[in-house]
Amino acid sequence: MNGKYKDKQINLPVKYMLDQIIESNLYQDLVYKATQNIVKRLRTRNVFVGEKHEQLIGDLCRVVMNNWKDEHCIVVHPGECGFGKTTAMIEIVKVIADASPEVGIVIAVERISDMKRVEQELEGRAISFFSFYADSCLQGLPEYNRHACSECKYFCEKKRARKEHSKYQVLLVSHEHLLMRALYGDGFGELAYFTDGNGVRQKRSLLLIDEKPQISLNQNLSEKELYTLRQFLMKIGPESPLYGEAKQIERYIYEANFAVGDLKDDYKIIDSFDPSFQLSDEMKKYYFQTYDGDDFAVLGLLASFIRKGGVVQYKEFSSRWHGPGKIFTADILHPDFDMKTVIFDATAGIDLDYQDERYRILDVPRIRSFSNLAFYNCPDANLSRSKLASKKNQIDPETLIKDIINDNHGEMLILTYKGQEGRFRAILEDKRFNADIKLHVDHYGNIKGKYLYANADQILLYGLNHKSDVYYVAKALSHGIRVDFVKAPPTKKYGRVYQHQGLQAIFESEMATDLIQGIMRIKLRRNTMEPAKVYSFIQYRRVMIILQEYFSECTKVEWYPLSFCMKYMGNGKNREKRICELVTYLERTFQIAEIGTCISKEQIFQALKYKDQDTLGADLKNEFVLSVLKRLGVSVGHRKLIKNERGWSHDKDNTNQKQVC
Repeated sequence: MNGKYKDKQINLPVKYMLDQIIESNLYQDLVYKATQNIVKRLRTRNVFVGEKHEQLIGDLCRVVMNNWKDEHCIVVHPGECGFGKTTAMIEIVKVIADASPEVGIVIAVERISDMKRVEQELEGRAISFFSFYADSCLQGLPEYNRHACSECKYFCEKKRARKEHSKYQVLLVSHEHLLMRALYGDGFGELAYFTDGNGVRQKRSLLLIDEKPQISLNQNLSEKELYTLRQFLMKIGPESPLYGEAKQIERYIYEANFAVGDLKDDYKIIDSFDPSFQLSDEMKKYYFQTYDGDDFAVLGLLASFIRKGGVVQYKEFSSRWHGPGKIFTADILHPDFDMKTVIFDATAGIDLDYQDERYRILDVPRIRSFSNLAFYNCPDANLSRSKLASKKNQIDPETLIKDIINDNHGEMLILTYKGQEGRFRAILEDKRFNADIKLHVDHYGNIKGKYLYANADQILLYGLNHKSDVYYVAKALSHGIRVDFVKAPPTKKYGRVYQHQGLQAIFESEMATDLIQGIMRIKLRRNTMEPAKVYSFIQYRRVMIILQEYFSECTKVEWYPLSFCMKYMGNGKNREKRICELVTYLERTFQIAEIGTCISKEQIFQALKYKDQDTLGADLKNEFVLSVLKRLGVSVGHRKLIKNERGWSHDKDNTNQKQVC
């Protein structure tokens, strides 16, 4: 490999042993009780818990219950999916709450629906605190409406939580709530306190976060959002004590928009406008009371951009996209809320967001093998957002589904882009596709922590959640890495995306963690040894290596779904169309031929009108062509091709080879 593209030895987060984190091993009775409760619950769900697994559950209880040597650190538990982290969290909280009524606890979960489920399992010990949840709205509103909610006569769950949260030892919030608290620098305010059974006001001292919260803040501030915010600020008149602050923020909006308008087809890193800038408490209060926009994060994101800088872009680098200007923040928001904090994150060990020295990732040995998992990866098909959205030479997902589910059974999750989800749902309305296999469709960014697909034994990754170049530049900037595409432009060589080693490492880390979270939504999460399959189109060599290392002992097969690849390459460039013609010729010649049938390279050369022998030789070495030759039982000699085996049948994925007798 060219030394220029040598793989960066990325600095993965450091792992710590239990005795490096806890001060002493007290509360052994409580640890034992919680451990037994967790193991019992897992076993009632038919989860196998061996001796090693039980010991690691005990270590988790110890790290949550005991005092730490560094009380300002944040501990991250990276137990893999199937470990039982959420179950453990709930049982630990029950034991702590019953034994120590003076210890207040905050639990942060991904979604409000998760919050309601955890609240129910905690059996009266907790209350859910959220802004708006359509399923609980007594007016039946489908989405939040400030005016309708402020004038509502009903005493809903939202109002009850605001009035009664101090009566509950355990408070449940969402990840979005955590983000807003961190973004506006408010801490938990009154939510940080509760009144115990003796009427004593106590501070909540333990924060448990189920799944990774947002740490890198690389949000896009759109023109529409900034316009709405500017309209809000312009309504603050000279008579208001907030007038000066509003005008100052307006000037910063102008500067940010000017930075975007000054570009042509490029991006630019913007340094801080004012490193000391802070929103006043009065401005934040007025904003939350009167802002009519859809996203209350906008003002905080702008404040972050003013304070930390970010990245601006006129349009996407791709000539296919001509979108409006973009402004990306480049900040880091650590979940520091003056509480003992534990994060439960299965992919923490490969996530570069945990590089900061405040994080202590517990060294948790693997408790399982993934020898039952097989990756079927087609590395030659590019299913990027832009390619799938293109009106020219559209890619046909229906052909791919037919290739995969032919003679297949079980249950499959199709994970794709949000914009492609509708296409799949329309296809799956055809009952032929659901006759022998149950199919689900979901999109990237919408499945983290979900349990809906725990019975699926297969997952199709239709495309990869590859975000824009400028997003990764902004994320690199969050970590103190400045990237100049003039000196190190994007690349497609050697299975890489970026020449800049730090940027490539960030891309690989985020892509791999995202894929693992998706893959672990299927039954693989249950610590079962039943076979599971991943069908993918991963072109990035290092990402595939990271996945194979994480899913230890899994197998990987080069996968070329025949009908789909023929259609895909038939819409491609001249070489790809030529490959299709060659495959069609080979299929026609050898599919039902007898053993010993041979054909000279010269015959192929003449029949397909090749310009030179070198081109034919290169095409015969193409991975797709080699997979077809293998299935047909054909070997390539110096001058001819010969059928020396009976060949292989077309099975459900064109990879499991079954000899035709």
